[in-house]
Amino acid sequence: MNFYELRIKVKLSMNMNFVEIPYNIGVFINNSMLKSALLKKFHEEKFYKYVYDNFYPIERDKIYKKDKVYFFRLRSMNIQLLNKMAIAIYNHEYNNIKAIDVDLKVQEVDKINEIYTLKPVIVTIDSKPWLKEKNSVDLLMKRLNDNLEKKLNQIGEKCGFRKSEMFVNEMKILNKCPMKYKYKSINLLGNKVQIKVNQDEFSQKKALLALALGLGEKGSSLGAGFCNYK
Repeated sequence: MNFYELRIKVKLSMNMNFVEIPYNIGVFINNSMLKSALLKKFHEEKFYKYVYDNFYPIERDKIYKKDKVYFFRLRSMNIQLLNKMAIAIYNHEYNNIKAIDVDLKVQEVDKINEIYTLKPVIVTIDSKPWLKEKNSVDLLMKRLNDNLEKKLNQIGEKCGFRKSEMFVNEMKILNKCPMKYKYKSINLLGNKVQIKVNQDEFSQKKALLALALGLGEKGSSLGAGFCNYK
């Protein structure tokens, strides 16, 4: 099993607060896609494209500095898409972010025992955020599984995937209070989770999609649900 990853090195032209960064990166990526007619068409289509993380190294004071160099990762299952995005992003400058280097890698995955989110997962219930004070963990597990079913179905014919049962063996909420994303003029709430993954074939494929496309909603616009694994 594998997915594809861009490592994008950038330089900032102004200071940025950490809460603004997920949206700012998303706007930067979207703008770069307007360079190509094909990427513009991809951008306008409604399907799961990619997920991305935050700037590294982490700033402990939560302010990312003007003129400092950082990197972030962008992942997808679609190597053709990432090849074209690498060309569009290289040397692109927009929204106070300039890309100065781009590296494309194949990430090979043998077995996934556990996934854990580096960025909070967004799940909505009747247009409202999932909150542990109001909703059950079982409901969150079901919504995350259903979301991965949609992602699986999107590439199912191409990859020969089939539907399966719940991929989660056990799940733990890692934060005490909901975590905030700034998105346009509103705030969206999410939660960090740790999931023990079932070992059957389709659960493993779902976990791979979580790594490549993110857990939950807003993966392409905020990088929400960006995961790592053990």
